[in-house]
Amino acid sequence: MESLPAPALRRACKRRWMPWGLGLLAPLLLPYMGALAQPSPAGATAEAALWAEVRDSQKAGDLQAYLDAFPAGTYAPLARRRLQALGPAPSGAPPAAAAPAMPRADQPAAVRVPAQECDRLAEPRRVALGGADPSFGPGLRGTQVEAAPARAACARAMAEHPGEARFIAYAVRAAEAADDKPEAVRLYRLAAERGNAFAQYVIGDILAGGDLGNTTDVVAGVRWLRLAAGQGVAAARCRLGSVLVNGAEGVPADPQEGVRLYRQAAAAGDEEAQYELGWLAVLGRAGVPQDDVEGARWYRLAIEGGSEDAPAGLGALHATGRGVAQDDVEAVRLFRIGVERGSGFASYWLGYMHETGRGGLAKDDNEVARLYRLAADRGDAEGQASLGRMVQAGRGGLVADPAEALRLYRLAAAQGNVQAPDEVKRLEAELQARPRQ
Repeated sequence: MESLPAPALRRACKRRWMPWGLGLLAPLLLPYMGALAQPSPAGATAEAALWAEVRDSQKAGDLQAYLDAFPAGTYAPLARRRLQALGPAPSGAPPAAAAPAMPRADQPAAVRVPAQECDRLAEPRRVALGGADPSFGPGLRGTQVEAAPARAACARAMAEHPGEARFIAYAVRAAEAADDKPEAVRLYRLAAERGNAFAQYVIGDILAGGDLGNTTDVVAGVRWLRLAAGQGVAAARCRLGSVLVNGAEGVPADPQEGVRLYRQAAAAGDEEAQYELGWLAVLGRAGVPQDDVEGARWYRLAIEGGSEDAPAGLGALHATGRGVAQDDVEAVRLFRIGVERGSGFASYWLGYMHETGRGGLAKDDNEVARLYRLAADRGDAEGQASLGRMVQAGRGGLVADPAEALRLYRLAAAQGNVQAPDEVKRLEAELQARPRQ
């Protein structure tokens, strides 16, 4: 049986709130159809769960995370006394002063503010599921937003009705329509500080991954992700699980806890967590027993949920005859689904099948080069290394370019491709040996 590509570094759960646009802003809007809602009765359960997690901690940051989420909570006085005894929270912690007091679960919900101009200009519209654009989440369609008037209207609405959280969500849409990422992040942070679990996930993901201006504070990001995970956000559990499975700067690896979070997210229907569990089962990593049949089961669930990479994962099993029947035609069908969903992993595999003439595909260097470039552009390490090989040889209509090949090999090596480091050394030596012109 053939082996699967197994880069040493595994990418995190995909960021489903990107690219800028409505994306997974939908969960943030649905409660109002919604609003960045204040805590529901379920908030009491979330508080108890988070307190149970941090109550015995000797880390100031953990206690601060509880206070950020529940500044008027049942255990807040005790948390403050213990925090004072421990000393100041580490730098990068979400500021407690920025989070206004939250209503208790037994308090009456606020009266919804009547529709404003902000609603008309920036609110998504509910449509029948069959007509919904799937990139905007179930039941929602993103209306085209005219950035300037929507931003002005939503700024007025936020100023006039500071307690109405839906205007923050609509202001995010307006900022994204203007491609103003810093403002969108500021608004997400504002929503997070007001206790919105989905916004906490977004901010945690940004800090953990450094998406905006390479601003990375993994420790602070993990605190936000814990808050969102404690309130039941499956995507946050998946993302936090990824950090703990792999470890990161300032955050020691805890594979057992990471896999536990993956399983929680997967049980809630999170397709990326299902895919990650399939990947770990296929590779036998993070304490998950190696089991191709179990990996295939997880991949099928993730495919049904819309995962980008799961079709390629199952297709690779079919191509190699691991855990499923060896079937190149079925593998190609699955790879094409993955390519359509935006998977770099699938783009690489479909290119490989073209290069080797398998699954009924003709050998076609031009198509191979196109698919490897697509994989590389989508961040896939195998695609970067394979495109580097094509560029180095000048195949598939590409101009031979050793410098470009070296760049691609370095990208692949940084992501853990096992062949790329040797290619980097070989090509660097070759270029250094060439006479200077």
